[in-house]
Parts: sequence; structure tokens; C-alpha cells
Amino acid sequence: MKRLTTGAFILALSFGAWGQSPSAELEVTIDMVPPDAVADAAITPIPLPDDASDEGRANSEFGRRTAANARERGREFGEAVSKAARAARDLPVAPIPDFSIPKPPAK
Repeated sequence: MKRLTTGAFILALSFGAWGQSPSAELEVTIDMVPPDAVADAAITPIPLPDDASDEGRANSEFGRRTAANARERGREFGEAVSKAARAARDLPVAPIPDFSIPKPPAK
């Protein structure tokens, strides 16, 4: 049954990928970097153009606020988990009962 389910899942995924047609609008640009180039030279920030729409600027600012909010919430969560772990570290540990089967007495 497990093989049948796995096979059906793989078959469904392959039909989804096969049905997609390549886009004629896809344009790929490759810039060759000389071998002696510094790695940081290939990475440059892309600033918003001066004539960017107000909606584009608002969406960009919304994205920045959302990311900052998520980062802060993640930090708060991490601090809370660390605090709980430190508090649990100081709790007494109950002894673990021995559930092993006793050996029969030797003859």
C-alpha cells in the first residue's frame, strides 16, 4: 500500500511538471566574471529608482516593517525559550523508575 501511495504521488508530481510550457518571455542574462574578481564585486544592492511609484515605495516599506517585526518576534521567542530552559535546568529531577524485568534466582 505504501508503494502504491508513493508511486501515485510521484506520478501526480510528474504530470504537473510536464504540463507546464516554457515561457517565450523568459530572458536570461549571464555576466561573466573574471577569475581574479573579488566575490563582493558581484553583489550590488539595487536601489529603487527616483521615479518609482508611491505604491512601490509603500510596498517596499511595508516589506521592511514586516521583516523587522518578524525578526523582533523571533528574538523574543528565542529569549523566552532560553529563559524557560534555564529555569528548567534548576528544577530537581525525579529518579527514573527501574522497569527492567528481574532475573530469576540462580539455581
